[in-house]
Amino acid sequence: MGVNRSENPMLIRLTKSGSIKQSIYNGFNDYIYRDLIFRRPTSIWSSLIENEPNRNRNRRQFLCYLEINNSLVPIRRIPIYSDVHHDDNSDEQWQNYDEDNRSSLNYRYPTINSSIGVVNLWIIEIDIDSNRFSEPIRLIAPDVVSKQEHYVLQVDWIQQNRLIVVWSDRNQQQSILGICDQQSQWRCERLAIMKNLLQIKHIPNSHLVVPSSRNSTIGSKASQNQLIYAGQFLVTDQKDLQLSPLKLYSINVDKKSIKPYHINRVEANDDIDSNGSLPSSSQIQIEELLGYNSESRLIFFTGKSLNQTNFDSLEDVPEQDIRSNLFVYSIDFGTIHCISCQLIRCYQMKQSDRSSICIDLRRSVTRNENDPNEIACILKEIHLSFLSEYAIITCLSGIIPKVYLIKFITIQNNQFTEKDRIQKFDLIDRIILFEENSPLEARIANKMMPKVENFVFTRDNDDILKYLRIKLLTPSNFQSEGSRKYSFLFEMFPPKINHHFVPPSSRSTRPENGISVFQIDHYPDLEWAIHLVTEHNLIYAWLDGQFYQPTTKEGEMDENDSIQEISFDELIDDYSTLIEFIQTNLTFINIDQTCLIGQNVGGFFVLNSIATTSIQCGIAISPIIDWTVINSCIFEQYFDLNRIKLNGSEYRSRTMIDPKQLSHKNLLIIHGTSNELFPISQTMRLFKSLTMNEQNRFETKASWNIDPLVSSTSPSTQSPSIEYNWTVDHYHFLELYIDDGNDLSHVLEHLYRKIEFFIFQWIVIE
Repeated sequence: MGVNRSENPMLIRLTKSGSIKQSIYNGFNDYIYRDLIFRRPTSIWSSLIENEPNRNRNRRQFLCYLEINNSLVPIRRIPIYSDVHHDDNSDEQWQNYDEDNRSSLNYRYPTINSSIGVVNLWIIEIDIDSNRFSEPIRLIAPDVVSKQEHYVLQVDWIQQNRLIVVWSDRNQQQSILGICDQQSQWRCERLAIMKNLLQIKHIPNSHLVVPSSRNSTIGSKASQNQLIYAGQFLVTDQKDLQLSPLKLYSINVDKKSIKPYHINRVEANDDIDSNGSLPSSSQIQIEELLGYNSESRLIFFTGKSLNQTNFDSLEDVPEQDIRSNLFVYSIDFGTIHCISCQLIRCYQMKQSDRSSICIDLRRSVTRNENDPNEIACILKEIHLSFLSEYAIITCLSGIIPKVYLIKFITIQNNQFTEKDRIQKFDLIDRIILFEENSPLEARIANKMMPKVENFVFTRDNDDILKYLRIKLLTPSNFQSEGSRKYSFLFEMFPPKINHHFVPPSSRSTRPENGISVFQIDHYPDLEWAIHLVTEHNLIYAWLDGQFYQPTTKEGEMDENDSIQEISFDELIDDYSTLIEFIQTNLTFINIDQTCLIGQNVGGFFVLNSIATTSIQCGIAISPIIDWTVINSCIFEQYFDLNRIKLNGSEYRSRTMIDPKQLSHKNLLIIHGTSNELFPISQTMRLFKSLTMNEQNRFETKASWNIDPLVSSTSPSTQSPSIEYNWTVDHYHFLELYIDDGNDLSHVLEHLYRKIEFFIFQWIVIE
């Protein structure tokens, strides 16, 4: 790692321990930290530069970087088939050539039975005025971290010579928050043990935000020692570690205190609605913590809200429920508001009268804050400014993105008098419509665009009640009447999908079985799916929303409990329940013309589902076949390693696909040969097993063809007749993309054509 300053064109080398051969990287991320943890190629953090030099010394700045030592991690090889040019100076260990001038690249691949490597944080002090750099000093982690294998999840400077670090144990069951500063010679002190931030397996996730202030890049004196956290803590209760409720918390670094914010409660002073009754309480499921305005003391996050009374009374479920929205929580007023639910209405109000009150921070939230049939902002992208004073929000109306710029209220004084509290504080100061995209809207006005059917149903499991929603992208002439008339493509475990809204038509029905069903003209940001639906009259679907509500022993919803994290086993059961629900309730779908599709984890669900159900068709893209041999960082996000070691045989059947169960299924498996995260070796082993199983089905029957005109007492004197009987009622296809990785970004057009061709063969499409 080196540095180059504009006034000095020479590159100054800062580190000397890096080694490609030994896989030791300074400030440069390997693919695990690049793709799964930091999601960027480098891991370097610089503190503020002192504005004024001290009389006794020059101005200073500190640089923190991550050292990754993977020398003990097992090596894997990726063959490279593209044309290569041999470099006599290349490292032979990491780029080998065969007689055809083909190369292979080596990389480190940890599994659950191997080392995950060693990581350390180092600090370099920079003398700004003299352009000198100190020798790196290793940051000393707390004992609970340093004595075991671990990951570094987050690093943030909160003062010029003070930073916070979040580590995770290897099993990804807990995270340790520590504070480190120069005064303690960079020896870190543990502040709290949290439920792990790294686990990406399900919702809700945990997030930690460092507040910002215009006084500095990190925070003002009032806020620089305060952190905002959404998640759970591990607390000691009678010698046992217990999980605190999943809530919003503020952490005071100096006082080492933690304060919870009860965002899911309706307080006694909440406003009375138009009917004269208190608004029904909602559970907020936090998805991502976005930012914190330290002066206005506003916390911004995305999440989902589930109105309890709405489901208890079996009313129609508005589209805003179980859908991602932008929320704000006011620490001073103790209120929470859905910004995206009201954004379009607020824009219209501010256009007619800028002084009108749109979102009153003082007043409490009501259910969805607007009419369920009102046009709401369907979130596509959100960008908060550094100080969380501005936001650029992209909403979708149909396939039309509309971009809004919002300026939030600025409150300089956090101490409110009683007079202040009875005044109205509008969260929204100004709204500007940046981009309306009217030309695009006019071009598609006469197009026959798909509709969406939404099916919400519940699943009881011990002490938790699950609400799951299937979203169906349907043809414009869709009719639910009729039996088994539509072909069906179901995406398993999709990534986060953005949704569109086509106003204003909506309808609602309630079937006799009590499952709440509703429909509003929505469709997803999936151009290929829209093409399939509009061109071929099939239905494309996915699991759009999951909301998990703890219940009491009596089966009632527990408002005081937190939303629970769902295990991988429960996810498998959820998808099994989904398929059963589709087969039983969606009578307009032809199960014989149904195909499942998924990538990576979704590919595992595809193979597992067609192996255990009557569905005959599956498309798996870079799937997981055997969890126990994939990258340990991915594996441990979904499974508790300690539980597997205790119950190995039980988990073995849940973590791998049995090829024999796929023998009589129609399969298309797609894989890139240079996939680092999900190696192609698993797919190759699966296809080898499928081929051998198919070969064994090729039966040879020898029958004696005895001619009655031939006088013989023994059939042995006649020649045998060989009859070959090989009944083929299924096909397995493998599509390899040479030298492509996991995203397959270079071959997407070919990928979609291949999938579409496969669907044409096994699903009857009009």
